Amino acid sequence: MVAIAVLSSIGFLIALYFTLVYRRLMPPDATFIPRVCRIESGACASLLSTPDAHLFKVPNFYPGLLFYAAVFTFAVSPDWHNPLHEFMIVASGIALLSSLYLSYSLFAKLKIVCVLCYTSHAINLLLFILFARS
Repeated sequence: MVAIAVLSSIGFLIALYFTLVYRRLMPPDATFIPRVCRIESGACASLLSTPDAHLFKVPNFYPGLLFYAAVFTFAVSPDWHNPLHEFMIVASGIALLSSLYLSYSLFAKLKIVCVLCYTSHAINLLLFILFARS
């Protein structure tokens, strides 16, 4: 499942970027980040401090890091069709539902265009589809 490994790697990198920016270990507009993916300092600060960026009082990118790492580990596992496959369908379904809510929040409530946020939401949709079809 190369597609799942690639998608989870991209998702992990996006979550890692948000983690590093949130922890102030990296500027939000770092020059090595492709220009289309950079978030402006003000927008980033406002986005990362909103209540919707902390579902269940935990910043969303922390569970994202765990989720994408687990998905990657599962994708490269030699025993693809094991009992954890059903768990991964449920986990990716939860990630998808969270993504739907967060996309609504970004678009309708916050009115912030965050390419990386929407990319991670699209990745969650694709992961759910791939897990459900396999």
